[in-house]
Amino acid sequence: MNILFATLVAITNCCGSITVETRGARMVSYVPAVGEEVLARLSDGSGGISLCWPWFANDGPTPDCRRHGCIRDREFAIVRRTTDELVLRLVSDGETRRHFPHDFELTLAFRLGAALEISLTGRNTGGTPFPVTEMFHPYFRVGDAARCTVRGVDGCRYRDNRHPELGEDRIWKGDYPIGDGSRVFEFRADASHVWELEDPALGRRLVFTSAGDLKTVVWNPGPATLAAANVTSKFKPGEWRTFVCVENGTAYRDRAYVLKPGESHVLRRTVRVVAASRRPR
Repeated sequence: MNILFATLVAITNCCGSITVETRGARMVSYVPAVGEEVLARLSDGSGGISLCWPWFANDGPTPDCRRHGCIRDREFAIVRRTTDELVLRLVSDGETRRHFPHDFELTLAFRLGAALEISLTGRNTGGTPFPVTEMFHPYFRVGDAARCTVRGVDGCRYRDNRHPELGEDRIWKGDYPIGDGSRVFEFRADASHVWELEDPALGRRLVFTSAGDLKTVVWNPGPATLAAANVTSKFKPGEWRTFVCVENGTAYRDRAYVLKPGESHVLRRTVRVVAASRRPR
């Protein structure tokens, strides 16, 4: 049995600190200068902000493909590290080609300022085009998911993954309360957008912006979610209340974008923490 150990790299400045695993380039901690830990770490080892690339879920090139892509156990090289910025890079190799037979280069940049900025640049370094679906998959730590609300979704087209047969031409009205996690929504904004995760239990609001994506997925494995999927939770009892995932990217094979030789695509995300008592401008 091979046991893989991750190398942790951190940067700290007047705005806070972040810690990233070089294997898979997963961010495991983000603590703003004034405030508490933003990311959740869960009993099954998941959590933080992980990358799904070059496919999301099980939409890879083969029926038995690895879930969420071929890069999650690959070692990223440190390209640049300052007090404000951390840049990691992965170049395709023999192991990635076993699962994805294409040449590519991934560059992931974290910038720590008043907001946390994350950008993922994928570039086709080979001679043939290939399709990509991708997501930033963050687990945000909350005081009680059942009391959390996602704002910024009013007027967005959405798809309820519990009822995909209803399509995604419906329009969501108002805010989205997480409740018991009874649905997995894919909110699709047709232009640049601002999302908010309001967390009254911790007294804060997480504000997100994104670019280069088609979807924002809101996910929480509460009891109704599990019942609808007829699955058993992999988490400890009640652990679903400690996190909410608000993901952005390009999801599902029929929405994949194609990178031609030499082309690049950038997926962006920002996270800003504000007090729950005041709205961001």
